[in-house]
Amino acid sequence: MSEQGSSRDFDDFARRLIRRKARQLVGRAGLRFQDVPDIEHEIAVRLLQGLRWFDPNRAPRDAFVRHLVKNAIASLLRDRRAAKRRPPAGTSPSAPVEQVPDESDARLVRHWKLAVDVATVLAGLPDDARAVAERLMAGDSKTDAARAIGRKRTTIYREVKLMRAAFERASLRDYL
Repeated sequence: MSEQGSSRDFDDFARRLIRRKARQLVGRAGLRFQDVPDIEHEIAVRLLQGLRWFDPNRAPRDAFVRHLVKNAIASLLRDRRAAKRRPPAGTSPSAPVEQVPDESDARLVRHWKLAVDVATVLAGLPDDARAVAERLMAGDSKTDAARAIGRKRTTIYREVKLMRAAFERASLRDYL
């Protein structure tokens, strides 16, 4: 088993396989021909990460490389589908809390009051929970938030429980 994968671990078989599989993905999941170098890079990175687990006593190298490439492609497609389900960060701009809207527009007034209430609840949260809330409001999943903040996913779930309780105490349960 090699300790660390490196580009010298790639033989002609691995390079050809990566190139062929990346080109086969064009047209799937919104991938275009311009994306081929990025796809090749993503597959190569995942292959390098997985090659450290190669054990020649368990399987031939080519079979192991094929397996890693197949899994890398599945992960790439799964991540792209998940990104489509998640709304892009910042798509719903909220009114600045400092600006009071014109009283004649009741919808804007309600929106402003909600923004003030949410900001108040968030300000009352501990710093850790507030950091999690900011990541989740930016569109990150709980797993992505955990990874970005450098905490366990179970801790993130605990922080979300705290947030839910705080929103319920503020009578904002409908906005969870």
